[in-house]
Amino acid sequence: MRFGINKKYKLKLDYTDAALGKIPAGMSFTFMSCTAGSCKFKLPNGKLLTIPEKQALTIMQE
Repeated sequence: MRFGINKKYKLKLDYTDAALGKIPAGMSFTFMSCTAGSCKFKLPNGKLLTIPEKQALTIMQE
């Protein structure tokens, strides 16, 4: 799967981020960019979430 810019994706599994805490499965994100193995997603509240690309490919769904 490849991510499309400004396309919405949902979490398949719960994800824990150091800065944002636990993010529940089913939450929607907007894909922003993928550089140097890190993918950036925008949360509905406007905050950015950075996830390693390999991990993002396994936990995100269209």
